[in-house]
Amino acid sequence: MSTFVAILLAVLAGICAGIQPGINAGVGKIIGSLEGALVSFGVGFFILLGIVTFFGSGDFSKITVVPKPYFLAGVLGAIVVTSLIFTVSAIGSAASLTILVAVQLIVAMVVDHFGWFGAVRIPIDFYRIGGLVLMLLGIKMIMK
Repeated sequence: MSTFVAILLAVLAGICAGIQPGINAGVGKIIGSLEGALVSFGVGFFILLGIVTFFGSGDFSKITVVPKPYFLAGVLGAIVVTSLIFTVSAIGSAASLTILVAVQLIVAMVVDHFGWFGAVRIPIDFYRIGGLVLMLLGIKMIMK
């Protein structure tokens, strides 16, 4: 995949991630927060099932060799969506997502630093810490 296409997909993901919590919170207000999270994952499941059915080129028979801890990704996704349904209603989408992204960045920097889960090892350095400090200042500003 080219860098340009990767950037476009990241922008698309960012647009979706910026809109999704507000929609999920709206659904949660109507049917309940946990029920709203279930609806979100249910719809996503069926969309991905269709995409995989028509465009998938992987091999589900290899699922038995996937390391068991990797299945936690689904649990983590459920925690993210459910947590945002609650927090967006309390502090708004911008504050919720800014905190999420800052903490996500901290964790991702640690993952990169140690090369966990097969990640490329990228040491934490002055520039990365500087970027993190700027993000933390941004959270303070957005929450004012």
